[in-house]
Amino acid sequence: MKLRSSIIVFAMIIVAGCATQIPEMKRATVAQIGCQESAIKISKSSVGAKESLWDAECEGKKYHCIGDEQFRGVNCLEIRQ
Repeated sequence: MKLRSSIIVFAMIIVAGCATQIPEMKRATVAQIGCQESAIKISKSSVGAKESLWDAECEGKKYHCIGDEQFRGVNCLEIRQ
């Protein structure tokens, strides 16, 4: 039971940490895709020790973005469907 509680708490911390990164991801995406921050929707985000990955959507276009853990050196490529 104690292990299960620890796993649940750890998962909640990870989810909360990723959610707090969304504003930074939006700001880093603005210069790459030319949309206003308020129009960008972030999904599939992952922040690791050395890199961050996320998908962004704006005005019907989808992008895959990558940057370092502090959202520097960001590159976003349009996902062609």
